[in-house]
Amino acid sequence: MITDISPYLVYELGALKGERVSFCRYTFNDIGITEGYALLGEDNAFFIRIKSHSVMDKHAVYFLDIQAFHSSEIGDAFDFDPLSEGKLAGLHILKNTNRGMIVKNAVVRDFTTECGLLAEFEDETQFMIYPKEQLFTDTCCTSEIDNILDEMRKNRLEVSRSAKQDINLLLSAQ
Repeated sequence: MITDISPYLVYELGALKGERVSFCRYTFNDIGITEGYALLGEDNAFFIRIKSHSVMDKHAVYFLDIQAFHSSEIGDAFDFDPLSEGKLAGLHILKNTNRGMIVKNAVVRDFTTECGLLAEFEDETQFMIYPKEQLFTDTCCTSEIDNILDEMRKNRLEVSRSAKQDINLLLSAQ
């Protein structure tokens, strides 16, 4: 599997479970809405987006990108627009398997990338960040359960890992 999400980051995300968090859009230095979302806890902030890589100018391969910061590192450069606030019940990293990609007249074997995130709140609100080619960004978000299920089916997304604070995650990173 190809991923940019380390076991340590999964552990850090797990610290948010049960904590009151804000799921937000954000702006940086008043330059408008950026291409991603932020999950803000009491002590940590996670900036989440989907990035893409083009293979042979024909195939888009998507990756989940999460940048973690301590709240004291953020400063005044960011403004947050909350979409939802509440206790986080779960975070799930989603994966997709690319099948049958043809590169230079040869079929590339199947490969899997982590390319989405599903956040679940205790009030049963859900947000899914997933890849979708658009004009300015490949990061899309939906909170409607029918759209979540449709996009999971269309993009063949399934749960890869669930964020949790498990010491074995840290031990596997060494």
